[in-house]
Amino acid sequence: MYRLELDETGEPAGEPQLFQSSSRADYLWNCSPDGKKVVFSSNRNGPMELFVCDWDGSNLMRLIPRDALLPATGSTYGVEMWRARWSPDGRWIAFAAMVEGQFGIYRVRPEGGMPQRLAEGGDPTWSPDGKWVYFSSTREGKLALLKVPAEGGQIEEAEGRELGQSPDGEWRYLTNAQGTSV
Repeated sequence: MYRLELDETGEPAGEPQLFQSSSRADYLWNCSPDGKKVVFSSNRNGPMELFVCDWDGSNLMRLIPRDALLPATGSTYGVEMWRARWSPDGRWIAFAAMVEGQFGIYRVRPEGGMPQRLAEGGDPTWSPDGKWVYFSSTREGKLALLKVPAEGGQIEEAEGRELGQSPDGEWRYLTNAQGTSV
């Protein structure tokens, strides 16, 4: 992975600099709201896991212990983690994982530790106020857009999910329940 400094107009202000190096795949990165940390997915140690490092690539650490999501049965079916997203206040990271063949949405502190399972589903995104985690799930044979309180609790259907916001804050980009942009 590389990083590229931009000038005040958004144009490149130099050459790309090596950010993280691996002989395997490093991708799906997401910057912390304060710009000081980066979380990303990598299979550098085998299965897809989550890693956090400083903005310059230093202080790399595995976010979640390898066996933290495996059930106590000792199963070796495996765990894959990806799509990590920082909460707007930077206090949590929501992510998707496949554990024992089941997709789930989890949250964990940026310092790492034991994650909390929030719901069954995939592709988590935070609400702008950090109170909800939106995600997709297959319910009754069709794709549904759902939301769960950030601390866990009752799952609700969602009208749309925020994908992003324009740099000036004047526009929000959403998907509808069918997953298409609106």
